[in-house]
Amino acid sequence: MATFGRFLWSVALISCVLWGFKALPQPIATQLWYHQLEGGVWSVAEIDDITGDGISEVVTGDAFNTISCIDGSDASLIWSYVTQGDIWSLSSVQDLDGDGYRDVVAGTAYNEVLSLSGNQQGQGKLLWRYATDGDVWQVGTIEDVTGDGTAEILAGTADNRVLCLDGIAKEMVWSFPTGGDVWSVGTIPSDSVGSGEDVLAGCADNKVYRLDGATGSELWSSDMLGDVWSVVSIGDVSGDGRDDLVVGTAYNEVVCLRGVGVGRRGVKLWSFPTGGDVWCVAALDGDGANEPDSVVAGTADNSIYRLDTSTGDFLSSFATCADIKRVITVADLNADGVDEVVCGTTAGMTYCLSGANLASRIWFHMAEGEVLSLTSVHDESGGSQRIISGSNDNLAYCLDGALPVYYLTLKSIEFTGTGEVSLRWNTDYGVVYQLQYWDGALGGLSGWADLGLAITGDCDDKVFLDAGDTDRLLPDSPNVAMRFYRLKVMEP
Repeated sequence: MATFGRFLWSVALISCVLWGFKALPQPIATQLWYHQLEGGVWSVAEIDDITGDGISEVVTGDAFNTISCIDGSDASLIWSYVTQGDIWSLSSVQDLDGDGYRDVVAGTAYNEVLSLSGNQQGQGKLLWRYATDGDVWQVGTIEDVTGDGTAEILAGTADNRVLCLDGIAKEMVWSFPTGGDVWSVGTIPSDSVGSGEDVLAGCADNKVYRLDGATGSELWSSDMLGDVWSVVSIGDVSGDGRDDLVVGTAYNEVVCLRGVGVGRRGVKLWSFPTGGDVWCVAALDGDGANEPDSVVAGTADNSIYRLDTSTGDFLSSFATCADIKRVITVADLNADGVDEVVCGTTAGMTYCLSGANLASRIWFHMAEGEVLSLTSVHDESGGSQRIISGSNDNLAYCLDGALPVYYLTLKSIEFTGTGEVSLRWNTDYGVVYQLQYWDGALGGLSGWADLGLAITGDCDDKVFLDAGDTDRLLPDSPNVAMRFYRLKVMEP
C-alpha cells in the first residue's frame, strides 16, 4: 500500500510539473540545502544570525512535536526542543531574555504557547509556557502595549479565544472570546491615541474581528458567511487616511473591508469571487511604490490571483493543479522594481512568480509532500534572498531566491572533428542567458562554470561553440553523458 501511495504521489507530481508548461527549458529553483526532520514541517520562521556568518538562521516546527533551530548556511542543527504536540505556528519575537538575540514563540497542539531562547548558547532553553484550553493555531506579535518596551505575543486558539500575552512578565494581558476557532491573527495600525496597533482575527464563526490592541475590546466585527482563513492589513484603500484590510474566506471570496467600522459593524469595500476556499491572502507592492497596491490570494480552485486593492479588479493569475494554501511576498528578485510572490501547493510545488504579472513564473521547486509552510531568510553576507519551504515529506528546503537557472533538455548535441559543438534547446524569446556547464567526470557537484557565451534565443535555437577558442571548457571527445549544460538568466 505504501508503494502504491508513493506511485500516486509521483503521478501527482508529474502532473503538476507538466501543468501549464509551454516550452522547455523550465526554471528550476536552485536548492541550497535541505534538513531532514521526523514529521511534516507545519511552520518555519527566520531568526537572527546567531553563528556570525551573515546568514539568518531558521526555526522549524514539525508534526513530531519538535522545534528545531537550523543553521541558515549549511542546514546543520543548532538546537532543538521537544514538546508534546504538533507545532502549528512559529514566530520570532523581540529579545525576551536579555541576551541580545530575538527569541521564538510557538503555538502547539498540546494546548500551549511556548517561548524559547533563540541564542545559540541557550540551546533552545524554555523561557515560559502558557496553557490554553485548545490547539494554538497561530501566533504572532503586536507592538508593546504594556509599556515595558517589548512587543507582546498574540495567539489564536481552538478554545475560541484571541490572546495577548506579555512575554516579559509571562502573563496574559487580555483575552477575547469568539464564536469559533481562531484561524488567523494579525495587526493593523491603531486609530486610538497611545496604542500603536490593533488586532485582526479571522474565525470559524464566520467573522473577522477588529480588537483594541491595548485592551482586547471589540471595535467591530463582520460576518463573512464562511470561515475566515486569513486576514491581512493592506494600507489605506478607502482614502480616509487609515489602513484597511483583506480577508480570505470559506465562502469562496476575497473581501476588502474598511479599517474603520460603522458602530460595531465592518464595512465591505469590495469582494472578488473565486472557485474555492481562499486559504491565504497577502499584501503586495506590485508597482514598486513601496506600499501595497494589490493583494494576492491562494485558493482551493488551484489558482492564485492578484487583485487591485482599490477596486478588487482582477489583474493576473497563475493556475496550478492543486490547492494553494501558502503565500508570501518577497523582495524584488528580477530587478523590475516589483516585489515577487512565492506560493506553495498541496501537491508539493513551490512557485516563485513575478509580482508584476503572476502568469510569469520565475522558478519552481518540487517536494514529495504538501507545502505546509513558507518564509524568507536574508543573507547579509552578499548572497541572494533565500526561501524556506517546509513540506509534509518531513523536509525543510532552502531555495536560492536569485534569478533562475534553466537545466537543458538537449534536443541534439553534436561534436565535429574541429571541436565544434552544437547545442539545441528551447528558450524564452528576448531573454539573455549565460550558458554554463558542469563536468560530471569531476566526481561530484563542485559548481557550475560559465562558458562565457551570452545567448538571446528563440525556441529551437542552435549555438555553435568552437573548442579552439574555449578548449579549457569543452571536451575534445563526445563524452556527452559526463557533461551537463544549463542556462542562467543574466543580471540586468
